[in-house]
Amino acid sequence: MPSPAICIRSTSVQNGSFSIRDMWPSRSLANPVKDPAPQGPRYLRQPEINLPSIDGNGAITRAVRGLAAYVLTNVVNGANARPTPAQAVLIAEEIVTEMRAGSDMELLDIGGYITAAAAGFLVGSVTVQDVLRLLSGAQYTLPVGHDTTLLNPNNASFFDEGAFQDIVPEDSSFWISLAEGQIARAKAADLVVVYAEDGTTL
Repeated sequence: MPSPAICIRSTSVQNGSFSIRDMWPSRSLANPVKDPAPQGPRYLRQPEINLPSIDGNGAITRAVRGLAAYVLTNVVNGANARPTPAQAVLIAEEIVTEMRAGSDMELLDIGGYITAAAAGFLVGSVTVQDVLRLLSGAQYTLPVGHDTTLLNPNNASFFDEGAFQDIVPEDSSFWISLAEGQIARAKAADLVVVYAEDGTTL
C-alpha cells in the first residue's frame, strides 16, 4: 500500500542518530492486542548507494544493497537494455541529490532525473513507492546470481521487510507531527524532506 515517506535531507545525519518520537503508538507502550502497528519511535536512515558487480552475462557476482541495485534491475533504455553498474550509480546519485534539494518524486519527475543522469534511459518498472521507500532508508538487496537482464523483477522479495516499516497513511499522529510536532521541526531545520504517497512534497 502506498505510504508517506520521511527522508533525511542533511548529509550530516548518521543512521540511527535521529528519530521521530511523537508518532503513536510507541513500540515501548503499544498493546499488541488492541493497538495498531507501532509507528514510533521512527529511527531515520540515509539512502544507500553501492556499486553493483555483474559478470559477462549480467548476473550479480556479490550481494549488493541500495538504490543503485534497484535502478539496475528496473530502469531501461529505448532498446530495452539495462544501465551499466556505473550508470546505475549515477542515476541513483541524481535521484538522491534531487531528494536532498526537496524536489518532487512523482513518476514523471523520477523519469526526468533518470534521463538527466543517463541519456536515453526510462523509468521501466520503477514505482514511486519503491523509490520513496529506498530514499527513506529501506533495504533492497540483490542476491548473488540474480539476472539483471530481466525486467520487472518481484521487487517486493528484495526488500527487507524486517528492517523497515512503512508509515500508515491513516495514522493521525504522523499528520499531527507533520503539522506541529517533531517532523515539522525537523523540516524547518532542513534535516528531512517529507513526501506524500504520490511523490509530492508535504
